[in-house]
Amino acid sequence: MSKRPADLPTQPRPAKLQNTGPLLVDLGEQFLPDAQTLHSLNREISAELNKVYPNGFKQRDLVGVYDIVQARSGDLLQPFESISRDFLFSEGWNLHNSFREAYRTGDFRRIMLISQLRQPASLLRNLPAAPRVSQVSVPREAWATPFIGKSHDVLLLNLQRMYKHSLQASVDTSKHLSHTSIIQSSGSGKSRMVDEVSKLMFAIPFNIRKHEDSKDGAWPLPDDAIRDLLVRLGTASDEARMTCGFLSFFQGVFEEIAHTVEREFKQPCRSREEFASSWHAYLSSGNHRSELYRRVLRRTDGLLAESHKLAIEQIAPNTREALRALVSLVSRLSSCSISGESPADCLQVLIYFDEAHDLVASPALQGVTKSPLDVLVQALDEFERCGAFTLLMSTQLHIPYVAPSSPFPNFARYVPRVGDMHAPITETPFDCFGSSKLIPSRLKVDDVGKVALMACFGRPMWRAMLSPYSDHVLAKYTDTNGPTIASLDSTLWSAREETLLAFARSKLLCCDKLTGPMTDYPRAARTAVIDARIMLSYGAHPSAQQYQMDLVASHMRTVYSIPRDRECIYSGYSSEPVLAEAAARQLALWRELEPEDPDSTRPFIEPAVAILQRLLEQDLLARGETGEIGKTVGRLLLLLAHDNAARTCSNPKQTTHYSRPISVEAFITALFPTDIAKRVLESVPDNQVPGEDPKTFREVFKDAVLNFTHYAKWEDDSVLSQDGALGCFIRHLAGICGDRKAIVDAFLPILMDREAPLSPEVMSGIFIQFKLRGKAGTRSAYAIGEEAIGFFGGDGKTLRPYITLIMELGGTNPLPLLGRTPTDYHSPTAVLERAQIARQGGSTKSPIAPVSPSKAVIPDAPVRGHRLAVHPRYSMYVYGCSPSVYNVIGKHERGIYKRIIRSGDLLGEHPRQDTQSLAALRNQRPFFDHASLNWFKKEALKVDKPQSADDTEAGMFCGSEIAGEGDE
Repeated sequence: MSKRPADLPTQPRPAKLQNTGPLLVDLGEQFLPDAQTLHSLNREISAELNKVYPNGFKQRDLVGVYDIVQARSGDLLQPFESISRDFLFSEGWNLHNSFREAYRTGDFRRIMLISQLRQPASLLRNLPAAPRVSQVSVPREAWATPFIGKSHDVLLLNLQRMYKHSLQASVDTSKHLSHTSIIQSSGSGKSRMVDEVSKLMFAIPFNIRKHEDSKDGAWPLPDDAIRDLLVRLGTASDEARMTCGFLSFFQGVFEEIAHTVEREFKQPCRSREEFASSWHAYLSSGNHRSELYRRVLRRTDGLLAESHKLAIEQIAPNTREALRALVSLVSRLSSCSISGESPADCLQVLIYFDEAHDLVASPALQGVTKSPLDVLVQALDEFERCGAFTLLMSTQLHIPYVAPSSPFPNFARYVPRVGDMHAPITETPFDCFGSSKLIPSRLKVDDVGKVALMACFGRPMWRAMLSPYSDHVLAKYTDTNGPTIASLDSTLWSAREETLLAFARSKLLCCDKLTGPMTDYPRAARTAVIDARIMLSYGAHPSAQQYQMDLVASHMRTVYSIPRDRECIYSGYSSEPVLAEAAARQLALWRELEPEDPDSTRPFIEPAVAILQRLLEQDLLARGETGEIGKTVGRLLLLLAHDNAARTCSNPKQTTHYSRPISVEAFITALFPTDIAKRVLESVPDNQVPGEDPKTFREVFKDAVLNFTHYAKWEDDSVLSQDGALGCFIRHLAGICGDRKAIVDAFLPILMDREAPLSPEVMSGIFIQFKLRGKAGTRSAYAIGEEAIGFFGGDGKTLRPYITLIMELGGTNPLPLLGRTPTDYHSPTAVLERAQIARQGGSTKSPIAPVSPSKAVIPDAPVRGHRLAVHPRYSMYVYGCSPSVYNVIGKHERGIYKRIIRSGDLLGEHPRQDTQSLAALRNQRPFFDHASLNWFKKEALKVDKPQSADDTEAGMFCGSEIAGEGDE
């Protein structure tokens, strides 16, 4: 047998991966040591292996072989205990053959070029180039990166509090307090977070994901044997037999683990954390975990054979006794025993089931009304006050935690009283910067659009997927001053980023097929694509609540909180630039696949508009007096303009990158028709002192860029500040201002100088109001003044310009029925505005704007003097919602926008729109207005002449038949 070659080539080529099973991450030769060092390492490794395994080795020896290779490869490879469980022994990876070939030839380059085996630090030490990727195993790479943040500490603290609460509860209620769930969408890091907890507390982990769901690289790998057993137990002939089966399973788990612990750990550890970490390392190394669970199966089968003779009342005490014995053993080996206290007085053992929803199945047998998961949870109720606690991890709000009054009636089977259960845990890692703090001044415009930086925002999966690129970016732009990659191959970097964005699209759609037309995808997938960007507001009824949980389960929506009473859920699409970019690209593809065809009987409709219309028809969105529909339409119009501008500014031969900042001029040109856009660009401030030489919009904003791909809510007014604008710009978001800030509904961040480093001192923005009045309001009531907001800080010597945009989208119901929708003319902010206008020489009694809902008004410069110099304000007032004022509205979409805006409008949705029918409806007094006072002589009370039915009808419509432009 040839043990090794006489010499190594001077320029070694990396060995190619075998074409069996999934491909590993194959690093390029630049990640090898120099030729001389590599030659020396190969000699040392071969010599030791020949000494220990002179006749070769078998697969069962792979752990020992790896230990030798790792110990003699410098610091290139990770210790065995740090490698993901079963990685070496997976038939799919076929690493056994790779090691045998390296042993035969004496050349271990092939092993040293497997990214999953490398020390993370070895990929970041000023190496000459970035890693090459054959095919990225995304979840596995994410799992191998260092855990960032303290969310696992928060989880452990909450688990301890829950267990303590169960000890303090009454005997009757404590039965339902031995377990809880973690509910969160995919990629949120819940599995990794719990795995980190298992290094701090003794844990019994089960992953019961379906085997077929792991073919695309899902990680960690499932415990197939355990899942098969649980599924088999779930097919029992009746509920009692199923319960006995699960109790026998837990008894077998506790007894076998106790036996294994006694065999492997002879001496107590110094602390609970040390023992937990040692147990975690044991389960993660080699095939210990799979072998342990095979022994559990054998023991359980023996117990099941005996359980047929016993009732639940006889089996449950045996299971509890087995758990108490394990808890006592863990307490002793953790050095946690306190004289005079029972081990069960504190939480000792954590049991968790990952992918628990896969046990929810429709009962197939007559007389069985509960799913296997229902019965499993009932079995957990037997473990109260025993020193153990169970976590059920899922993307779905699973059955046992649904209250009878909850909006999930189809799932209400096994239901303890709501007040007797722990609320599900929803807190998972997000924005994984760790201790790093971004330094904006190190960033320029082009840096903001880098996907590796975008990946640091949001769920941890994005950043982990782009490691080490994301680490390289953070080292450059944060205060960590960490190591960077000396020479980056931009082509390879771009390929990794494109892989990430494609993966994000597949997760958003819950489908690997990305290239189909919109009609190929289910309603929820379509919804996710626009919801991730414009923040839809859903109704409060049960079907809308369930729909949101469907988006959490399958389409990346984040659940924020599930209150203890389970009467509602709080969820949404958080600010994740990667997800927003993925959604933008998917929407663009759908748009391209449905080109406008003049000869077609079905005219082209913007996909986002079609999705929004369908959701309203299905009564899933909030509507009516909240005014959310109008605000949603306004946000959509602005976002469509942004996307059109991004495509216009991009290289037509390349994929449009929507997260690249665009010029303000390009945005205005995309938002408005040509004639209106030209008037905007040539306009001057409406609040500056006459006599000065006012600059046009085009001159002032010639170097300015705008950056937003999605919206996010701000509960306070901090978004309306220079710091807030800077944060929005870096994060690619537009701010939705909270209800308390009535003067501004939305804010778009602007960087005034595209060549300048990012800082608050170069920020400005577009301040926006959305209106849905039946009759257009006065400009003074709408005026947005920076002085009332306090956006610009500093000494006021540098008067930066800003933009205001009033979008009067058209009438729905008269003012009394709109309630909170318009800005109250008597609100404190409006009073401040009128006072400000008066100080500047303007009138607070400007004439009412034209009733025509299709009109754009760009105010002229003021004709009266000002007392103080102010920041130049470039104002726009746009009335209506039609192609004549918005370039993003197609000629066939005018009616659709009208119906959307009037959705939830009593008069607008009335099936009979003739004057007589509407007058009869109004006469039933669903609301009161001037026309409702026709039952007394108005002269006596000196009221204004009421509007006629025709007047009200005309004022209600958006996109009136009358279209035009011009100043007031």
